[in-house]
Amino acid sequence: MNCPKCGATLIETEEGRYYCEYCGANYKKKVSPAVNEIPVSHSQKERATMPVSTKNYSQQTSYNPPERKMYRNIGEKIKTLTAVVTVIGIILSIILGIVELSTAADLYKKLGERMSFSDGFVIFLIYFIAIPFGIWISSFFAYGFGELVERTKRNNENSELIVKMLAEICEKESLKEEKK
Repeated sequence: MNCPKCGATLIETEEGRYYCEYCGANYKKKVSPAVNEIPVSHSQKERATMPVSTKNYSQQTSYNPPERKMYRNIGEKIKTLTAVVTVIGIILSIILGIVELSTAADLYKKLGERMSFSDGFVIFLIYFIAIPFGIWISSFFAYGFGELVERTKRNNENSELIVKMLAEICEKESLKEEKK
């Protein structure tokens, strides 16, 4: 059985109670009451009097591997990398457009013809408008993914904090009931 406050393993004492060596909490033999589902129809006053489970859900939610330095703030790194790759891609597209225009012009000179406006305009549309626009639009997905990673991590941290706070409240309530 685990301590609702810190998640450490509880030790059963001779008096039939549980003791947490990690945080020093003491509990009756029955640590966690059954989780009561609170229907939406209950009033606020009824909800306040209903027992709440002291089960430590932060221990069960997910496996959190040790965070490596390379993966710290990964959401921010994804967003930064997306912005850098987008700018580089747009610049390369414009450079390639200039190279393509000059190469096409040289080819036409060698053939003894003059490059038509429509040929130059098509190259301009592809390299200066379509490709940069496509790169910019596609960057939204990677940047959005970085945002999702950041917000999910923040939500997980907030959820763990809420669970700890609820466990402390439940512990205080159970201690009050023991004193009665």
